Amino acid sequence: MNEKTSEIKGVRKWDGDKVLSQLKEFASTLSRSPKEKDFRSVGNYGLFKASIRYFGSYIDALQTAGLRPNKRYWSRSLVITEFASIVKELGYVPTHRELKKLGREDFLNALRRHYGNQYNKLVRLHGLQPNNIKWDKDKIRKEMLSLSQKLRKTPTEREVRKFNSGLFGAAVRHFGSLNKAVMASDLQVNSSFVEDDFWKYWESFVLCVLESTREKVEFHPRLPNRKIPDARADTTLFEVKLNLAQEYINKDIENYLPHADILEIWYLYGSPGRIHPKIKYIGPEEIEQILRDNNQKDLLAKLCLLKKGEKC
Repeated sequence: MNEKTSEIKGVRKWDGDKVLSQLKEFASTLSRSPKEKDFRSVGNYGLFKASIRYFGSYIDALQTAGLRPNKRYWSRSLVITEFASIVKELGYVPTHRELKKLGREDFLNALRRHYGNQYNKLVRLHGLQPNNIKWDKDKIRKEMLSLSQKLRKTPTEREVRKFNSGLFGAAVRHFGSLNKAVMASDLQVNSSFVEDDFWKYWESFVLCVLESTREKVEFHPRLPNRKIPDARADTTLFEVKLNLAQEYINKDIENYLPHADILEIWYLYGSPGRIHPKIKYIGPEEIEQILRDNNQKDLLAKLCLLKKGEKC
């Protein structure tokens, strides 16, 4: 038993917040959501019982804590709601193969138990069309040009997701980013390409937070593989995301983790999808707590405005 695991023992006075914080801490030590037997093995079965007492079920407690239930707990209704969450996070309907690449074996195992291999049946239950299109670079360019002609301008990310959601995922897979796909289609990248320039304000804000709360932060360092993360402090790298899109997270893992002990991803919208022991997700709630702990009132006020979508 390691030191962190032993720290969760001995808690007797529970409340909802304590249950959630202890679940997150325990999951962090395991690098996965804890199972019932894990609580018994560390002598803290009271946390498992408190989870049920305060949240109605252990599954609800895990989901409230932002953790995924282990596959033995997956129900048909949970499969349906999780699929909706995946589509919302990615911004398009993923293929069965993509879900495997995203490391979503937990979801796929539950899917097989409840729906056999009828993945498309689940897709249609949500009123969506299966993403069975065979994409290649030529098709991506044709679809991008077709959409630009329809809109009479270069489409923004929001418009690509809205009018042709499969195109967005294909562009990232084949070109590395939507911007590169646009340029490969001989279209002009406009300043509002990623919805608008709001991402610039978010990135500037996060870098200010890092500068104010972390020591020895270096901004935009060049790594041995010539990739440039947003910031670095010792063996930790930082990437700033306006939205969490799994395609970009996979690219970050490939580009940055070989050169870091920890990759921190600071985001404003979305929810963490891929769990990885060397990735730490820092969302608006965590940022708010960091700023409160460091008495950064001005930055707290900016965070409040940014959460409302206001540029500051």
